[in-house]
Amino acid sequence: MKLDGLEAWWTLHKWRDSRRSATGWLSAAGVILDVDNQGHATLSDEQRQRLTAAAEAGRLPGNLFHLTPAGARVVWMLDAAVENADTWRNLYAACAADLREALKAAGLNELQVDTSASDLARMFFTPNCQAKGCTRRAEVVVLHPELLPSTGRTHEARKPGSSEAHETRASSLRAAENFRTANFGAEQLRAIGEAVQETIPSTPGRRNRQVFPLARRLKAIAGETRLADLRPFVQAWHEAGVAAGVFGAREDSQTAAETWSEFIYCWARVKVPAGEPGETFTRALQAAQACTPEEVRGACGMVGLDSEDHLKIAALCRELSIIHAGAAFPLPCRLAAKAAGCSPQKAWRALQAFAEVGLLAQHERGSDRKADKLAATFVWKGDELL
Repeated sequence: MKLDGLEAWWTLHKWRDSRRSATGWLSAAGVILDVDNQGHATLSDEQRQRLTAAAEAGRLPGNLFHLTPAGARVVWMLDAAVENADTWRNLYAACAADLREALKAAGLNELQVDTSASDLARMFFTPNCQAKGCTRRAEVVVLHPELLPSTGRTHEARKPGSSEAHETRASSLRAAENFRTANFGAEQLRAIGEAVQETIPSTPGRRNRQVFPLARRLKAIAGETRLADLRPFVQAWHEAGVAAGVFGAREDSQTAAETWSEFIYCWARVKVPAGEPGETFTRALQAAQACTPEEVRGACGMVGLDSEDHLKIAALCRELSIIHAGAAFPLPCRLAAKAAGCSPQKAWRALQAFAEVGLLAQHERGSDRKADKLAATFVWKGDELL
């Protein structure tokens, strides 16, 4: 891409009347994902070299690759524009899973796939332009010539094959078909896919023991959803365990039914979802402190709530939303106050103001009763305002 200039930008989205907005979204011609360090930290020179080498060797999926000031960008071009938002989000989640897999295969486990650009109003600065006070000069690497089918079957990067990888891949594709029927967003599907893969036991004889960790992970992501919506994911978990050879000798419908029955039992008994409350907040706080105010200033500035305290609390909300895969997250006022370095009363007023202007949507009200003391839960809407 040779487009140059001051803050030159491009996008694969098409909007009504050419006005960038999620509500005016019409279609998308591809998928764009970023790669960076945990907490959105800038890549080191050594990491840039390794990542570029993997791209030039064709070990990353997608069509195009280039470095950015903080990390790198991977682009998939579709063989036909997608006009359904849910279909595009499913494609987005599938591409993220492919890229995450390829990074691990290339020995770049420390890097993360940033899926925060999954909104329908996103644009990107070009590889060669002047933006955010710096001059960007990046070579674009062509990864693979094949276009991504709009039906959702992604092409893989070239990497050593194995029967185990083939079986895991086949299981993931079957699960992806089930994912399309569930009432979840792209970020939630990505997080659920990770939970499914990461809770499969590594040795035989631990199927029942690992169902409860799976239930805790899904409870943290999906909250109090209908059990029927979770069955495809539990089925995918069971199939992946069968493919890995760790689920015993009877690999039939009876053992799948036993897994589902055990999951129902565990789901009803999950009192504390995985990563809550302290672990999740600590991760979100560290990520929020690492990001720059500019990452949330746009949304906050649009509604006139861009003081230092407001920006810190907004950054925390955004990171909690990412960790919870776009679902509702709990946020006590005292923890919001800790992030901003202000009083709980001031933090409470900030959260209420965010809810009034649409930066946050309050999902459930909190309770101060000792018997059921609960924090209010929110859904972050800031990225939708941009």
